[in-house]
Amino acid sequence: MIALNLLAKYPFIVDFQEYVSREAQLPDSMAEIAGDPRLVGLALERVESLLKGGQVEDLLDRLTTFEAVTSFYLGLAIASRASRTLLATLVSRELQEASRMFSRESEETLLYIAGRLGIEVKREAFRIPWVVSGDGKTVYRLLTYSMSVWDYLRLLGGAARTVSLANSFLIGGRVLLDVKGLRKLIIYRARHRMEEEAARLASLESPLIAEAVESLAKEFGPESSPGAIEARDLDYDSLPDCVRDIIEKGLSGGMLSDSEFFLLVTFMANVRGPPRLLAEIIGRQLDLGGEEALSLSLKLLRVASKFKPYDCSKGPGSEICADCPGDLVKYYLSRLRSKGSGRKRARRARGP
Repeated sequence: MIALNLLAKYPFIVDFQEYVSREAQLPDSMAEIAGDPRLVGLALERVESLLKGGQVEDLLDRLTTFEAVTSFYLGLAIASRASRTLLATLVSRELQEASRMFSRESEETLLYIAGRLGIEVKREAFRIPWVVSGDGKTVYRLLTYSMSVWDYLRLLGGAARTVSLANSFLIGGRVLLDVKGLRKLIIYRARHRMEEEAARLASLESPLIAEAVESLAKEFGPESSPGAIEARDLDYDSLPDCVRDIIEKGLSGGMLSDSEFFLLVTFMANVRGPPRLLAEIIGRQLDLGGEEALSLSLKLLRVASKFKPYDCSKGPGSEICADCPGDLVKYYLSRLRSKGSGRKRARRARGP
């Protein structure tokens, strides 16, 4: 049995449809919650609060566990229908909040959450030589968990880049982790589950959901920025892997290298990427407020649109990705055309 406050804080540890069917006990539970004004209202409030930098715990203080879980998943449904950019930002904000709360959880709780996400680890203590200090003494690193390398690779999947075996410790066919590594793996699996649920819930329809989507797009979409350059959503499925990884890294609070940042800005400028997405990343990189980050984002996109996009195949591409498709903008636009997306406004800058 899951502790109620634990489920309220980390709703991604349950299957939403099974949870709703069990708790609501209604003939068509999903349709019922999609048509419930209070639940949809709470979901929209949650999304708006997180996109503005609010904290989940401020909302949980006045919600029942059922309201906390449904507002989380309905929020994913609303954001996924509003735009891919808003969904990516919301997922990253939810994960940031979860990561922040993880830091206060006990080891038993973390292991329980990991198990709910299919991460089976063993408690094992390994002291690994780490660095040699200035006075010649060896400093050891304590790794307290391990899991099968095959389970580790299965959990990550072939497309994983943000988490991999690179720089991992392997002994006897097992991957060794410290608590930081365990948290990172939990966040990775939580992101995967949230994205899967968002894709499944994107078909959830009701007049209330439609109104919430319209309200969210109006407040946070590209059109909400007066004077913004022509903006459009990115098609995440068509993005080069390196660009997608940089966006996810930036949205989750990771610090971008100069090469990564330059690649992102020139790419976004050449495909008419949404300024608010870049602003969200810039705000986290430089600790800027929303309006200041957006203003800087617009300026950078205008300047970068005058340059040819970054082409990693001509170096120093190996700093970012080893299997570069070459001309990133051409690659992206060709994939859009092959999908029949009809996004004809996207074009590359002529460059100097």
